[in-house]
Amino acid sequence: MYTETLPIALFLNISYGNLPVAITAGVVLIIISLLSILIFECMNRDVFV
Repeated sequence: MYTETLPIALFLNISYGNLPVAITAGVVLIIISLLSILIFECMNRDVFV
């Protein structure tokens, strides 16, 4: 058993030619990124630096 992170899964699936799984991993990464940016922007809305 081994640990596979999303960026590694994306790279390995592209290199194996498994494009549907690679595209799915890429979309999941983009969704996670957008959600984290949205959460941090909402949390930082009331803070003035």
